Amino acid sequence: MVRFWSIEEKAPQAIGSLSNGLCCAFSAEGSVLATGTRGSSVLFWECPRSVASLQHMCRMSIRRLTTTQQVETLAIPTPLRDYLTYKII
Repeated sequence: MVRFWSIEEKAPQAIGSLSNGLCCAFSAEGSVLATGTRGSSVLFWECPRSVASLQHMCRMSIRRLTTTQQVETLAIPTPLRDYLTYKII
């Protein structure tokens, strides 16, 4: 399944069915999600307008450059640390 979560509401904003999902990636502006399957299919999903793409893109950028252990040592508020380490799902 593909789920687009609202961080503020801590609940999914949209859910889609995906069989044999293997990988996913957001577009540069965060408005489209591409998913790949084990059957060599690629599906494109329009992100709900309520998903804060800038917030998501910042998290993705930080996570590509730092490990979870490095993020956990940052001097930042706990809710932000939890968000960056994907503890808030």
